[in-house]
Amino acid sequence: MVRKVVRPALHFCRHYTQHVLVHMVYYARLLKGGERWRPIRPKNAQMHSIAPDLPEILLVDYDLLTTPVVGQHPVLSPPEGWHPQTSLSLEEALPFPWSKTYTDEYGQLFQPVVFWRNAIALDEYLKSEQDPARQLAALTLANLLLERLRAFTVRDGDAAFIENRFALNSTSPALDAPWVSAISNAFAILGCLRLSKHLAVDEDLLMYGRAFQGIHTQGGVAPGRWISFRDRAGYLWFDEYPLPNGRATRVQNGHIFAVLALHELSLNFPGRDFGTLTRAGATTIEATVACFRRPGTYSRYALGRWFEGDYLPGRAIRQLYQLYELTGAQRFLSYGDLLLKDTRSDLSQTYLDTVTFARKAALRRRPQSVSE
Repeated sequence: MVRKVVRPALHFCRHYTQHVLVHMVYYARLLKGGERWRPIRPKNAQMHSIAPDLPEILLVDYDLLTTPVVGQHPVLSPPEGWHPQTSLSLEEALPFPWSKTYTDEYGQLFQPVVFWRNAIALDEYLKSEQDPARQLAALTLANLLLERLRAFTVRDGDAAFIENRFALNSTSPALDAPWVSAISNAFAILGCLRLSKHLAVDEDLLMYGRAFQGIHTQGGVAPGRWISFRDRAGYLWFDEYPLPNGRATRVQNGHIFAVLALHELSLNFPGRDFGTLTRAGATTIEATVACFRRPGTYSRYALGRWFEGDYLPGRAIRQLYQLYELTGAQRFLSYGDLLLKDTRSDLSQTYLDTVTFARKAALRRRPQSVSE
């Protein structure tokens, strides 16, 4: 009788223990990420003061490019046969419509990344179209696009933020409407830079750039709006989803888009600390790139979402090659190659081509590595 009771109990305990241990190992691997918990401070990183009333930030004095990063400029011509029609609404007339997620699910007739894409397409169209009437119609459409951007802009002193006027429940805690984002301001800057050849947008550009200069320090009282975050180690983050409790999500791709946008802004407005912010932002990724990597699988999407893999792994690879092109720091190239090795089999041919182009462009402009 005892054996009949004890033997199944032991059998259950053995299998349950195995089950628990397997899951513990699985989650431990996710948690550790295979490489690092803590940043690796770049060799030449130093504390730097931007202004007396702002906290010092860590940065490497990289020899930045004096031109935009090549891989950051996708060539987006309008769809074949497209021409501007001023009789249509903006939504009907744009080369690239707002996504259904924004219009139907979020109820918002504005999407920052699609604003950027349309700005590129209209710039390309205006450079190639010879018909005066169509040129005028394209300029009219560009003005309407800019007006839509401004309609979703809120001023805060001498800075300006793009507002996302819908609630977002994918963060913890959730973001109530309206909320601001570093990547939204980055797309506003990148789009306005393309429109600047045709429209007066200098003040818009400066206001969107100044939003990055208001730095929220970890542990301090968060201002009403913020997109720049200094952690306790001194690293500067440009946060895609600033949380209402003052915490940063530290999303990698949104941060890097902001770095690249600030670099282009610094080329157009030298002497306004945008180059310093660019260097600080690049330093942060050089220090934490090993924390984002998960060997053999997709890199981490955000340090504030430790268990979540990046849903677009090729983007992270491309962006690391772009940062190598921007700075010449070898760690970006090395980890771009490691991430490519981790996920090559899962990338579509289109993304492989994009990643390959970004790597070749970086090596053309940075043929000699800078040692760490």
